[in-house]
Amino acid sequence: MRTPLLATFLLAPALLVACQFLVGIDTDLPSPASPAAEAGLDDGGAREAEAAAADPCSSTNVPPPPTSADTDTKRDIVFALSNIDFAIDGAFRYGLNLDQRCTCPAADACQRPRGADAACDSPRGVDSALTPLLGTLRRFEVLDQTTLNEALRTGTSGALMRIEGYNGLADDPRVVVSVYGSTGSEERPTGRPEDRWKVDEASLAGGVAYLPSYRDETAYVSGSRLVATFDFPIDIGGAPSQPPLRADLQAGIIVADIGPGGESLDGVIAGRWPTKSILRDIESFPDPLAPTRTICGDSGTYDLVRKLVCGAADIPSAPTSDGQGRACDALSVHINFKALRASFGDVEKRRDAGGSSCGIGTLPSCF
Repeated sequence: MRTPLLATFLLAPALLVACQFLVGIDTDLPSPASPAAEAGLDDGGAREAEAAAADPCSSTNVPPPPTSADTDTKRDIVFALSNIDFAIDGAFRYGLNLDQRCTCPAADACQRPRGADAACDSPRGVDSALTPLLGTLRRFEVLDQTTLNEALRTGTSGALMRIEGYNGLADDPRVVVSVYGSTGSEERPTGRPEDRWKVDEASLAGGVAYLPSYRDETAYVSGSRLVATFDFPIDIGGAPSQPPLRADLQAGIIVADIGPGGESLDGVIAGRWPTKSILRDIESFPDPLAPTRTICGDSGTYDLVRKLVCGAADIPSAPTSDGQGRACDALSVHINFKALRASFGDVEKRRDAGGSSCGIGTLPSCF
C-alpha cells in the first residue's frame, strides 16, 4: 500500500528547522452489551459499574470475540479509506492500550532513550507516541490535514480494506480481513460500491489479482465492531510528485464500527512502528538542505529527524518484549479513519517518484 500522509508530519519538524530552521485523551471505547447494562442500569451507572469492575491498565480496550454461533450467510465487502484523522485536537474516537499497562505511574514497557522526556500514557493506558509530534506541528502550523485528506477524497491515492465471510449481523465469530494498497480510483469516488479503485500490485501475494499479502483469517465482529490483528503496512497520504511513506505496523490492529447495512467503517488503525522502518523510509524524500539529494544519513536534516523519531520511541516493536527491560525500538501509533464502500478495479504497478539516492551505507538505527 504505497501512498504519503505521515511523511509530512515526520519531515515537517526538520523542514521547519532547515528553512529558518499522548495529549490526554480519554476515549471510552464502547462495548457490546455488558452485565451492568443487562442489569438495567442507566448509561451513567453502567459506565461506573464497568469502570469499577475492570482494571483499565491491564486491558487493551478491545471487545472480545462473540460467543454466538456463525451463520451460513456470507458477504464480501470492500472499503476505501475516505478520511484519516490524527486527532491533533485530542479527539480520538477510539483508544487502545497496546502494551496493557498505564505508564506513569506504572513503569515503561521498555527502556526509553537516555535523556528522553517521560512518555506517559493517555488516560486508560492509551498509547500514541506520535501525538506529541503532531502537537508540535500544529503549533507551528506546518501540518495541513485538509490537504492530506484531499488525495483520499478525490481518489488520487488510497488504501483498501476487505471483509470476507461476514454474516451481516452484529456478531460474527470469524471473518477474514485484508488490506491493500491503491494507486487511486478510476473515477472520482462517491463512497458507493460502484467506485472502482485500482489495486497496487505490490500489496498482492505473488502479484495474483486480489490475493492479499496481508490478512487476518481469525478476525471477528462483536457488537457491530470489527476487530482484526496482524502485521501489515499502511501507506498514508499521497502526492503525484512524492514517493509514499509506508508505516510497517507490527502487531497492527484495526478496530472499527461497521455502519448499518455495511456501508462504512469508522475506527482506528493502531500498532507499533519500528524506528528503523521510519528512518529507512524517509531516505526517499528530498532533502531541503540539498534539493538534488534525498535525506541520507550524512544529512543535517536526517540527523534532526532521527533525533525526533528516536526520542519519541515508547514501545517495543514486539509485544513479547513488553516489560522485559529491552530498549524502546518503536513508536506507538493511532490513526482514526473512515472508509466507505468500494470495489476492486484493475491491478496496477505503482510508478514511485524518485527513490533514495543514498546508496549503500549504514543501516538507519537509533542505536
